[in-house]
Formats: sequence, structure tokens, C-alpha cells
Amino acid sequence: MMEPSGAGPPNDDHRIARPASWTLHSRRRVLREQDFQTIGVRSHAEIALAVRDPRPRCGCRVSQPADDVKPPPAGYRHWFHVNTMIIDKASPLFKDLGGMHNVYVNSVGEAALKKGGPYPDKSMFVTDLHDFTVSDGSYVEGARKGLAVMVKDSKKYASTGGWGFQFWEGGDPKKPQVTDAAKQCFACHQPKKDQDYVYSSYIP
Repeated sequence: MMEPSGAGPPNDDHRIARPASWTLHSRRRVLREQDFQTIGVRSHAEIALAVRDPRPRCGCRVSQPADDVKPPPAGYRHWFHVNTMIIDKASPLFKDLGGMHNVYVNSVGEAALKKGGPYPDKSMFVTDLHDFTVSDGSYVEGARKGLAVMVKDSKKYASTGGWGFQFWEGGDPKKPQVTDAAKQCFACHQPKKDQDYVYSSYIP
């Protein structure tokens, strides 16, 4: 949430200094993996589920993915930049979620993010997931691994808390990975019901 992400600048500065806890560099907030749960920022965990196994996991009703959104959403790199989180090989999450997660939210959802929800319809988060390398103590953004979205439509996606989810491998419109949003995505977001199922938090 697919959160699925805010208006950051165009991607004109790929070198991000290694933070002590988090640091602001060219308006990019960089979060260490150990801050993942502490500050409530969990970059769309549906990425892990979708990439690991895109198939529905039971014979129950399949929840509709957000297939009406075509990647990449127009102008998302100019949306509000929520955070950047790096999960490296030292993390147990690396196999499924390793990479540089750049999370953005559109103007519809920005005010709600700052209040902690609830989010109005047409709110959208985008997570732009990239590989990275470490050079001279700096994290350097690499090739895109995928794009994840969370989009709010309270009627269309009522069975998944009003949110639609999708993840495209490599950001390729021909490679959607989410087929059952309830099992692959929403199950992970249910603990954040008090924040309208959104893990990302506003960092002033």
C-alpha cells in the first residue's frame, strides 16, 4: 500500500548518504530497516507477497486488484515524498523486500497522511522499488524492481477496506502480480485499521 507511493522532486540525485537513524538528503527521508516498526513506516508489504506467490491462496472469493491504474501513475515523482526506506542484506526482510523503497502520495491523500487518516476516495500511494549499490558509504539508486500502488475507492474496493492494490514487476504494465488483493495485500494492512489501513506515517 499498496501506501502505494507523495511529491518528491524528479529523480535527479541518486546518491544518498548512509544515515545514523534517518537523514534528509535532497528532500529524501532515508529510513533504516530497524526503524521499520518503530515509527510505523512499513513500505507496502504486499510487494513481498505478490512477488513470492501471485496466485490466490485459497478457494475463497478473489478480491479485485487495482487493474484500472496503469503504471506508472502520471507525475508521481512530483507528488509528496513520504519517505525512502532501504532494506539491505543485513535484514531478514531482504529476500522479499530488499531494495530502496521510495514512497509517494498524491495531493488527494497528502492532507490525510498529515492527519493520520482517514483517506478520501482517489487517494493514492505509490512505492517505487529500486535496486541499490553501496559506494563510499553512500546508497546509490539502481534499476527499478517494481511499482506498487494503493488507491482508495470505498465502494469499488469495499472488501479490502476501500483500498485497491497492485504491483507491477519492473514497473511493466504487462506484468501485474496481484491477483487476489485480500490475500496478497490487505491481510497485511488490517492491523493498521486505525490509520485507514495505511502504514506510512507523516514525518515533519
